[in-house]
Amino acid sequence: MSDFQLFGQVLRDVPLFAPAGVSAPHAAQTLGTWITLIAGFGLMRAGEFRRHRFNRNRLMLAGAIEDNRTLSLVYWWSIVPVLALAMAEFWWFGKRPGLVLLAASFVLVTGAVGLRLLALKALGPWWTLGCVLLPGAPFVNKGPYRFFRHPEYLSRTLEGAGLCLIIGSLWAGLFWVLWSSALAGLLGSTEASQRQRFSIPVGNEG
Repeated sequence: MSDFQLFGQVLRDVPLFAPAGVSAPHAAQTLGTWITLIAGFGLMRAGEFRRHRFNRNRLMLAGAIEDNRTLSLVYWWSIVPVLALAMAEFWWFGKRPGLVLLAASFVLVTGAVGLRLLALKALGPWWTLGCVLLPGAPFVNKGPYRFFRHPEYLSRTLEGAGLCLIIGSLWAGLFWVLWSSALAGLLGSTEASQRQRFSIPVGNEG
């Protein structure tokens, strides 16, 4: 057996969930810790929204256009009911996440936050939470935008999935990935349409 086959066998033998079920006290403690973590992300979202409002107001005064604002709001806030669904799934099935899920959630969440911070830094004053385009603004092709067309949307998808996996909510995480990807695709099409309207090459945009 090769080293690669041996490694694959080890991965197959590692359970996604811990062998024992979740007792009521342990479940309450886990959810309490998770809710505290979610509150921290909520504060980060509040800071992002404040920055979005400042940048959006400045850009709109400068003559920017915004399309599909309702869809953008649905996208940014739909994580809330999905996290509630994840909590309900954890409580209903009573499964503790194993080492694999915990490691995966850590990688997804930290990677997503890092990617989003790089995207914010790259866009600077042109970063918003919506499909806002200022005609004549410089084309951004640095940071993560050199490799991804929509690193912002990708980071939200990975982050939501990671937060669900922390408590072993696989179905909620899968639903979020599909839902988030679908909405991100619609928003990406809106941004591409904006650029075509002003004859701007469609490249790596927000």
